[in-house]
Amino acid sequence: MWTAQNWFERNSKKTMVVTVLLATILVDLLIGFIFLKKIPGTFHPYYHHGYKKYMALRANWGIGEYMFYTNSLNMRDRYQREVPLKANKYRILFIGDSFTEGVGVPYEKTFVGLVEQQKNRSQVEVLNAGVLSYSPKLYYLRLKYLLEKEKLHINEVFVFIDISDIQDEILYEQFVSLFQTPFLKQIDFYLRKVSFFYYQVRMKILNYRTKANILKILQRTKSVQSKDVQQKMFAQLSLGTFSKQYYKERAKWTYDQHAFLAWGKKGVRLAEGNMEKLVNLCRINKIKLNIAVYPWPDQIRNREIKSRQITIWQDFAERHAEV
Repeated sequence: MWTAQNWFERNSKKTMVVTVLLATILVDLLIGFIFLKKIPGTFHPYYHHGYKKYMALRANWGIGEYMFYTNSLNMRDRYQREVPLKANKYRILFIGDSFTEGVGVPYEKTFVGLVEQQKNRSQVEVLNAGVLSYSPKLYYLRLKYLLEKEKLHINEVFVFIDISDIQDEILYEQFVSLFQTPFLKQIDFYLRKVSFFYYQVRMKILNYRTKANILKILQRTKSVQSKDVQQKMFAQLSLGTFSKQYYKERAKWTYDQHAFLAWGKKGVRLAEGNMEKLVNLCRINKIKLNIAVYPWPDQIRNREIKSRQITIWQDFAERHAEV
């Protein structure tokens, strides 16, 4: 007579393997549940990355902590709320990177939040589409998605172009926007959220690729000279050390001719091309467009009153003054 016990006795090795495998998976998921941080950012197939809807969590920046909320449009907001697609009031949308998002401070203390407080909310609505590490390519894709996919009504747009955008444009050059997330990508992001083991392996692979990309940029600017030194750096230095050197380069294109010719010129070309698309998008949808720039400490320290960042985008704005 067949019984489950007899089957297990005849297949003791298989039973042991399955038991160990299931126990390992359960332990992995439990550790992931305890130690993996719940982050607001998420991948998006069309505009690369953004935030989830209706979020309310405590976010950390440095040693500080602040409340982080998002609305129905996946945008940072003063609280969780439904944003109607059609507005019966004048609607202004701000878009930019971490500076516009207001990383590290409560929403009401961000400059977008301060602008909102100065407006009559019964007549004007202010939206903040700023997201960490955005650049002109993502400004364009995000706005296009809001207008054409979400059918959001907007009267006026303020684009805040950051100095780091030029470097980021090169990083996003190969990104291809899609309306549907590929199946394998969905699995990848799900496992990163729940599996501690998968997350650790994935981060090691990501760190390796990031170091390789950073090294390419450092090679262009000749920040790293010989191949022997490059190989030792790649093998021995952490991603954090690489990133520090990488971030030192981010603002140099505005005042260092070598950095500008090495990669800044290409980044500017990409940025202007994507801003051209954004201008045309606003023109088609009869949206008033404003472009703003601002200095980094590097520009102030180097006393750049009329930096490349200013002259490039001032010339760009003058060429498209009718929008």
